[in-house]
Amino acid sequence: DPEVVSNIFVRGKATYAKSAEMFEVIGDILLNTKFDNKDKFKQMVLETKARMEAQVVSSGHSYAAGRIGARYMVSEFVEEKMRGIDTLEGMRKLAEEVDSNWDAVQAKLERIRDLLVDRRNLIVNLSAEDKGFGAVQSHLNDYLDSMPLRTEDVKIQDWKAEMNKFSGVGEGFIVPTQVNYVGKGAPLFNVGETTSGAAAVVSRHLRTSFLWDKIRVVGGAYGAMNSYNPTTGMFKYVSYRDPNLMGTLQTYDETPDFLRHAAKEMSPTTLANAVIGMIGDMDAPMAPDQKGFTSMDRWLCGNTDEMRQERREQVLATTAKDFA
Repeated sequence: DPEVVSNIFVRGKATYAKSAEMFEVIGDILLNTKFDNKDKFKQMVLETKARMEAQVVSSGHSYAAGRIGARYMVSEFVEEKMRGIDTLEGMRKLAEEVDSNWDAVQAKLERIRDLLVDRRNLIVNLSAEDKGFGAVQSHLNDYLDSMPLRTEDVKIQDWKAEMNKFSGVGEGFIVPTQVNYVGKGAPLFNVGETTSGAAAVVSRHLRTSFLWDKIRVVGGAYGAMNSYNPTTGMFKYVSYRDPNLMGTLQTYDETPDFLRHAAKEMSPTTLANAVIGMIGDMDAPMAPDQKGFTSMDRWLCGNTDEMRQERREQVLATTAKDFA
């Protein structure tokens, strides 16, 4: 698999006249945050733990989707450790460690900052008008100069080895709720394997037709959805506030039969709506700050204009045969 790179993003928005203050605030947060207030830090840990415990009950489908991907993809495994079930378990242990060994916790916080705030790895994405770049350039240079330049080598974590903790065909978590969040998924393609934009059209149509009808309308769940990542090949089903369990899993398993039938019976209008809906998702309007951040995300991932145009053309060329 390609190397997984983690980034922490600190974002701000300001008028040109206030750009100096914005850089000062960001720099102050990164460099001068004090980690010596044990009571305040414990309060933040407990608040995070309580919030995540509530989210598992109210948004269990998101946690289920993350847990599925963590079995197969290093990138999703890392994501799950940062904001998934593993994070919740970590918060519980951290709350205990604050009381039992505060000095060790404080040392870890300082070490994390040393590793994160390093000019060698710094990337700045600035969204502005042409006149804006000149107005903020000097402030940006001062900000860059204020960032420490580390010289030590950083050890690369072996996430693959940690992924071996998963065993069996699945897992379940008991939560205090009378409904279920039912997920299932696996990679459809290997990383680097050539795929077509038509697969995204099929995935979207599946979500807005078969899954909606069978799981939400007939099954009584509040929601049913699926996701497909053309970069990693991961495909996932999840249901939201679902009174069923085995019936929903059976519906997921009936997907191939539905798609084979759809390929034979699909009308031109249905196909056109599926394609138009997918194009709308790909080319949704964005605010200037969204455009700037998205451009950086695409640059980091190597997602070029040519690649997106090729996939857009594949979407437009989707036929009923692609559903089989």
